Order: sequence, then C-alpha cells, then structure tokens
Amino acid sequence: MQLNISRYRNVEEVKYECEVVTPMFVAGADQNKAVLRAPTVKGLLRYWWRATNEFDSLRDLKKREGEIFGTTESKSKVSLHIDMDTVKNGHSLPRGSFSRKPDKFQGDILKYLAYGTSQREYISPENLFRITIRFPKEYKQDIQSAMYGLSVFGGIGAKSRNGFGSFRLVNTRIDQPEVVRTKMLSVAEYTKVNKGRRLFKTRDVFDGWEEALSCIGYVYWQARMAVDDRHEFDGRAQIALPITARNEPIPDKYKKQRQAKPFFLHVSRMKSGEHKDKYRGMISFFPLTYMLKNDGTYNKVFEKAIKAIERTGEMK
Repeated sequence: MQLNISRYRNVEEVKYECEVVTPMFVAGADQNKAVLRAPTVKGLLRYWWRATNEFDSLRDLKKREGEIFGTTESKSKVSLHIDMDTVKNGHSLPRGSFSRKPDKFQGDILKYLAYGTSQREYISPENLFRITIRFPKEYKQDIQSAMYGLSVFGGIGAKSRNGFGSFRLVNTRIDQPEVVRTKMLSVAEYTKVNKGRRLFKTRDVFDGWEEALSCIGYVYWQARMAVDDRHEFDGRAQIALPITARNEPIPDKYKKQRQAKPFFLHVSRMKSGEHKDKYRGMISFFPLTYMLKNDGTYNKVFEKAIKAIERTGEMK
C-alpha cells in the first residue's frame, strides 16, 4: 500500500499539557463514570473559536468555521486526541469554604453551583492530561485563540459556566496571547457575543480552589438575586433558565425552559510569581447580542447584576 506523504507536509501538531483545577464533571455513554472525551473538548474549542475571532460578515465567519471544524457536508480538518496516564476520580464534593458568606444564603455554595451533578463522579483537581491537536498550519492562530479562550475563561464538562472543569496549561505557551486578548474584547455582533463584556477577578488569592470557587459563587448568587424582588423571577430569567428555588412559586415557563447564562465563572491556579500555585476566581460576562436587542429589559438586568458584583467588594 502506498502512503500519500504530501497530504501531511503542511500539518502541524500541538500538544497542550493540562492540569485540572476544579472538579470536572465529564462522562461518556455511562453517565455515572467520569471520562474525558475528545468530542467534548473539540466542541468547546469550536465555541471559543467563535468567541475569539472576528470577520466582516456572518457568512465569512461560517465559511471559515466550516473549513476548520467541518459542516454537515464536509469533514473537520482538525483532529484531537486526549491522553490521561492515571486518573483519580472523586465522588462527593467538599463543602464550600469562604469566611465572608452572605447572611441570606442557605445551604452549601459548591452544591448550589453543581446543582444536578453534585452526586456524580468527577475527575479530581491536580489530575494531568494532554490534548494533542493536528491541523493544517494555516489554522494555527485559530486553534491557539480557541484554546486560550477555553483555558482562561471557560472549562470542560457539566457546570463549566459555574466554575467547574477549570484547567490550566502546564509548561505550554500560546503564541501572541495579546492578539487574542484584543480580539476577546472587540468581537463583532455576528459572533453572537456583544462588545459589552466585563471581566472581574477576586481581590484575594486563595490557598485552595474550594475557597476561590466559593467566593465567586457567592458573588454570582448575590448578583443574580439582586435583579429581582423576592418571589419575582423575570429578571433572573433573563440571566439563565431553568430557575430552581426552595419553597418559592416559580412559574412553569421558568422551570422548563433552558437558556445558558452569559456569565462564566472560572478558577485559575497561578504558575509563577509571589502567588505561585495560589488560586484566583474570575467572573466574565459575555452578553449575547439577541438579548440586547429586546425591549431593553436585559440591559437593565445586566446593569443591576454588575452593580451587585461591584457592591460585594470581593472583585476588582
């Protein structure tokens, strides 16, 4: 059999060494077994590629996206493989740990953030894994910008927008991160992410991920509760659906619908400097364009939430 070498000459392979920072709720066919699968990561890279790139038109964006990640008619030019030598899985979350707990919050903040998954097996923090990506060299910046967005703002698995599944790149450098950061702050309307985004980081650094995630969890909870009066839900429904709450008469339409929130909670573990291996929490806000085109309600909800975050004094 003759092997066609020419098709591989312009292909680049990049290996990202990664470390799990917060519990990662991932699964395969067996939902009770924690397994990190390549299709999960590839789908997330596609999302963050959209968030970190800009084009002159929606048509151009979709064309480029299809070239890289494939369409219903064409195969993806990107292949992705994941290796984990040994995996330590967890089965129950620790309790939330943060000294400045809001007086009105009842229960455990980590279970609140992990609602619906807290009893599932997860990949524990400090597990190491490797993501190997092969792609045509012309797409190098595209892949790097997507990986930057995923690793710095996002996470892998269920409840990743609530801070679970955060990971850091270990001994891996992404070229030209400033270019990517600039793009993250100036994405055009057709990416479905509006320019009115905001970024908050915890003022403090923490010894453990539990404290960092608890801190931003409480901040997010306060922001969400600030947009409505008690027993009202219209504001919270603008942020995320479904709504669940104990002993409150939630309308069926808010219990059954689904809408991903534009807030991303993330925990980073610092690589160097005086805070090496300490943890910091981050909340980023990526308002969706279609929301901002409504009757103005969403703008008001957004402003209330942001002001509530600032009032906590925990973020900068």
